[in-house]
Amino acid sequence: MTTYVLIHGANYAGASWRFVSPHLDGPAVVVDLPGRGARPRRLADVTLDDFVSAAAEDVLAADARDAVLVAHSAGGLTAAHLINRLPGRFRSCVLVACTIPPHGEAIADNIDPDIREAVLAGSGDGTYALDEATARVALCNDMEEETATVALGEMQADTTALLSEASDLSGLKAMDAVTYIRTTLDQTLPPEQQAAAIDAIGGCTVVDLDAGHLAMYSRPRDLADLIVASGH
Repeated sequence: MTTYVLIHGANYAGASWRFVSPHLDGPAVVVDLPGRGARPRRLADVTLDDFVSAAAEDVLAADARDAVLVAHSAGGLTAAHLINRLPGRFRSCVLVACTIPPHGEAIADNIDPDIREAVLAGSGDGTYALDEATARVALCNDMEEETATVALGEMQADTTALLSEASDLSGLKAMDAVTYIRTTLDQTLPPEQQAAAIDAIGGCTVVDLDAGHLAMYSRPRDLADLIVASGH
């Protein structure tokens, strides 16, 4: 039976996968990155290495092997570094609207300038959060009001540190099976910016999903079906 390791994106927690995981064809290791959920911590102190260590801890605790590694948005950088940390643990990697900068570069240099300005302005304490008006347009453009209310209600602050850390894509580039799920209605990471991420990875399979950035809220069953199909 296939095990799925699910890494959430920025401003959310592992609970964001709860609408997707019931539709997978195997157990899910749902990671809470430091600063949220099961891992409360002062976000201003958190680094990419902390994120990777937390994800590795969950994978090892579950003794997940031959697993499918799934990441959303900024979680793609954690996933890429997790592959480096735990070589041989993952049969494939599925990246959902992930912000993947070129090898050696940072996320902050490869996102929409308007979003980058809003994010890097932050709150002055090493964290950032999108205001609701911006988030509603950027994250909820494909949602009905009820779903948008849930998604916006679960949004939280996150660390700015992750956005400026250099990427190491060596393990990701060496994998035989990498799928990028391109969200065609995305207003946070528009398709042309996803294309840049796809180019940075190189050699991955691309599948399209007609959804906005938070497809795990707006299209959970369809997203799960693509993850299962891509992981096998």
